[in-house]
Parts: sequence; structure tokens; C-alpha cells
Amino acid sequence: MFEGGSLFVSAAQEIGAKGSTWYQSKYHSGVVLTAGSFVVIPGVRYSTFPDGKDGRDAVSTTGKIVYNNSTVWSPYITTEQYTNPKIGSWYEAGLTPNKTFGKLVLSAPLSIGTRLTNYQLTNPEQTYGYIGAGLAASLSLTDHLTLKAGSTYYTTNCQVKTFDRGQWTNQAGVSVSF
Repeated sequence: MFEGGSLFVSAAQEIGAKGSTWYQSKYHSGVVLTAGSFVVIPGVRYSTFPDGKDGRDAVSTTGKIVYNNSTVWSPYITTEQYTNPKIGSWYEAGLTPNKTFGKLVLSAPLSIGTRLTNYQLTNPEQTYGYIGAGLAASLSLTDHLTLKAGSTYYTTNCQVKTFDRGQWTNQAGVSVSF
């Protein structure tokens, strides 16, 4: 059924808004399976808040399906279902338009989603929707080593009708493949 596959493991560390506290850690692992133009990515994520006061530790299952037809557009859908504790779900759909310049890939991710619990996982009754738009770049240094960076703006108010209550997320990292 699948033509190829690989394993992935990632670790993300988030620093608090004032830049002085270690806010959240996320550990994510799973498999990447390819079937024609579709990529299916099931996984498991563990989220923890090291200071213990900004959020609730949780385990979740994740899933993502990407339609990769080797054009500029790469539409996807993704979900996260919290399993321990059972405190909600997250759903997102998006596009990642991109352009390749040799070993450099520039992209402009666009997303729309809803979360059926708040971001810190402390209030299961708080739901919200969001829209995200950003810019990202990846540079292949070798066949197995890639530098990545990006910045995305998300609306974060519950009604997704004002854009002035959002937040920027910024990331930079190194991808190592085997």
C-alpha cells in the first residue's frame, strides 16, 4: 500500500513571552509513509511545561495527510487528539506554497484551524479558531543535514474576527535524516 517510509523524532523547546523562562517542551515521534502523491504521518506527542504553573502535561496522538503533487501548492490536513488526559482535540487545514532555488526552499505556510481546548491544556471548555500565515526557509547543507527557520502569525481570539490579538511564533532548527 505504501511505497516508502521513514521514522521521525523531534524536540522543541519554547521560551516564554518575556524571553526569560523555559515555557514548554514538546517531543514528537512517528512515521512518514508515502503512497503516490499522498504523505501520511501518524505520530505521538508529549507536551510538558517545566515550570509546572503555565500549563498541563499531556500525551496526544497526531495525524497529518499531505497531498504532494510536485507543484507549488502542498495542501494538508492535520489533527491532534489528547489521550492523557482526554482534554480535547485540534484540527487544521492549510496550504504551503513553496519555490525552490537550488538547495534553498522558500515557503509561505497558510492555515486555518480550531482547537477544542485552550493552548496550555488547562481549560478543556475553552475552544477557539485561528488563521495563520507566515514565511519559512530551508537550506540543504548535505543530503542528510538541513537548516530550517520560519515565522508565522496566528490570530488567537476565539471568534477569528480581529487580527490584532494574535501572536508570532518563530522557529529555527536543524533537520538530520538517515
